[in-house]
Amino acid sequence: MRWSDTWNVTTRTVRRAPIRSLLMGSGLILGVLVVSITTASGEGVRREMASMWKSMAGSIDAIFVQAGGPAQRGGQMAHGETVTTTLTIEDALAIGQQVPNVSAVAAALMSPGTPIEANGRSGTAFLLGVTPSWASLRGDPIAAGRDIREADNAAMERVVVLGSDAASEYFPDGNAVGQQVRVAGATFEVVGVHASLVEEESGGGMGSMGGYIHIPLQTALRRVYNQDYVSTLMVQLENTKEEETTAVALSELLRQRHAIQEGEYDDFQLTRPRAAIAQATSINAGIRRMIIWIGVVALVIGGIVVANLMFAATSDRQTEIGTRRALGATKGDVLQQFWVETVLVACTAGLLGVALSYLAVIVVPMVWDTTLYLPWWVAFGAFAATALVGLIAGLFPARRAAAMPPAVALSVDE
Repeated sequence: MRWSDTWNVTTRTVRRAPIRSLLMGSGLILGVLVVSITTASGEGVRREMASMWKSMAGSIDAIFVQAGGPAQRGGQMAHGETVTTTLTIEDALAIGQQVPNVSAVAAALMSPGTPIEANGRSGTAFLLGVTPSWASLRGDPIAAGRDIREADNAAMERVVVLGSDAASEYFPDGNAVGQQVRVAGATFEVVGVHASLVEEESGGGMGSMGGYIHIPLQTALRRVYNQDYVSTLMVQLENTKEEETTAVALSELLRQRHAIQEGEYDDFQLTRPRAAIAQATSINAGIRRMIIWIGVVALVIGGIVVANLMFAATSDRQTEIGTRRALGATKGDVLQQFWVETVLVACTAGLLGVALSYLAVIVVPMVWDTTLYLPWWVAFGAFAATALVGLIAGLFPARRAAAMPPAVALSVDE
C-alpha cells in the first residue's frame, strides 16, 4: 500500500473521530505547555537579569573590581563618607599584564552629585573620569561628536562626553558638541554625546544610563580631585568559561599588591555579572525543575492514554480491519495505518502545544508583570518529545491490529 493511500485513510479516520483524537492529544498538549512555559519563565528571568546588568555595567563578560571590601561599611564611591584609596591605575596595568584570560582593563573614578553648569542651567550629574577604553568596553555608542581619546587622557585635556540624559537636559536643542560646560567649577568642552539606550518593553534591551558625564581619567585625578586612586576597574574576559579561575588569580594579585596578609579582609570587591545572573536564576530553579518533571510525567501519561485509546480502537474497529484484510491489505498495511494515525495525532498535539506556548509567551506578560522567552530549541524539543511518544505509544496497538486474523476481525459477537 502506498504512503499516499495510507495518509488519506488515516486523515479520514482522524476526522471521523474528533473526540477520540482530542482525548488522545490532550495530555500531550498539556505536557508541552507545562515544559515550554516553565522553561520560558526561567529564560525570561535570566534575560531580564542580563538586561539589568547590561544597563548598569554595560558588559556581562567582565569582572568589576570596586574599591572597598568587607572591612568597610557605607558608601564606597569616590568622595563618599567611606573611601578606600588603594585601588590604582597601576593595579589595572598589572592585571592586564599578569592575569591570564584578560583581554582589556579599563579604570574609572566615580563621583555622584557633581555640580554642573551649562547653557544657563545648573544641576548635578554622575561624573566618571574614565580611561579611553571604558565606553567601548561598556558598549556605549556615540550619537554625536567623538569619545574620549588616549591623547585627551595623556594631556589631561578638559573635554567631556555627555550621556544622553545630561545632553537633553542642558542642551535640549541638540547642539551640545562644541559647547562649554562647567564641571566641579572647571570649564570643559563638550566633544561628544552618547546615544540613548532605552529599555525595551520586552526586557531585551539595555536600560537608560544617560544621566552621566565622562571626562578623561587623568583629568579627573590631577586637575579636578588631585588624587591617585580610582573607584572601579572593568576587567574584560577573553573566555567567560574561565571566569572563576580568572577571578581567583585577580584576587590573589590584588591581595599581593595591596600587602594584605592571610586572615585580613580584602580592601576591594569583585563583582561578576554572570555569576550574579546565575545565582538569581537559580533561586527558583528547583521549583522549575519540579514543574518540568510534572510536564514530562504529563507527556508520559499522555502516551499511556494514547496507547490505551488505540488498543480500545482496535477492538471497536474489528470490522474495518477485517474488511481491509479481506480486500487484500497486508499486515504491514494495517500496521502502517494504525501507527501513522497515532503519530499524526501526537504530532498535531505537539504543534498545538507549541503554538499555545508561544501565544502564552505573548499574552501572559500583558496580564502579569513578568518576562517570558521561549527559545526555539525548547519548542522543537517539546514537539520532538511528543512525536517520540506517539511513535512508542502507537507501536503496540498497531501490531495488535495487524496481527488480528481477518476471520476474527469480521466475526460478530452474538
